[in-house]
Amino acid sequence: MSSLQQQLEASKQKRRLASQIVVKRTVTHTNSNNNSNNFNKLHNKIADANRIQKKPNFDSLPVAGSKQRIIGKQLYDIIGFLRSVDEPQTAEDLEKNVKVNIYSSDDLYRSVTNNPKIVYDPDKETFAYKPEYDIKNKDDLLNLVREHRAMDVKELKDSYSNLMKAIKELEAEGDILIIYSKDTPRIIYANDKSLNVETDEEFKKLWHELTVPAAEDLSKELEKAGLPSMKVFETKVNPKNKVKKKSRQRNRKVKIMNTHLEKKFDFTKDYVADKDKK
Repeated sequence: MSSLQQQLEASKQKRRLASQIVVKRTVTHTNSNNNSNNFNKLHNKIADANRIQKKPNFDSLPVAGSKQRIIGKQLYDIIGFLRSVDEPQTAEDLEKNVKVNIYSSDDLYRSVTNNPKIVYDPDKETFAYKPEYDIKNKDDLLNLVREHRAMDVKELKDSYSNLMKAIKELEAEGDILIIYSKDTPRIIYANDKSLNVETDEEFKKLWHELTVPAAEDLSKELEKAGLPSMKVFETKVNPKNKVKKKSRQRNRKVKIMNTHLEKKFDFTKDYVADKDKK
């Protein structure tokens, strides 16, 4: 017990000594000018840090919220205007017609100059719409249709502002053929005039005077004209030509009951009467 008490006392004494340990710190004495300079530097650093946190860098962060919506609306108006004209436009033209100054914001300027639907010329400082096909007049349209043989009008509306007028002129000149959907051109084809054949007017008149009879009267009209109508013939199969299915041959086991006659007769063979005995 005495040894246990000694250990307990020793541990208590160690804890008391540990609580009494004093950490010595070295303090350097400086003059008041140095202290004020250090304080000012620290204050400036804190102020700069607060400024950076309050005012984010829009060049490194994505544009969001109302600013993004405003730029998107301005960009939409610019593209719509460039699409309606055929000539390149300057920044002054955009500000005059769209009421948008592209130099008012770095984000707007980058969005306009880097947009895939806008052709930006840095030398002339002009902007133009970039269509799917480069069509400037009806000759360009005709060459494009001849190259593709046929074109969907919907695919061409984005490429030329006077598309419908050019289509009507080419149709009147006989350079293209048009398939209409109601009164609207839907598909245009290149017309090769070298394949056009002049038909006699009398033949055209006779052709249009002919009428096709109704479906239920067609066979009767063919018989009157001495033209046999198409008949469906059923091919009859000759029963002699039918292929007979071969039955499977099964090896049956023969069980011989009269074993005492086994040496005289072979019961596995068919019986044939002896002709000489008759």
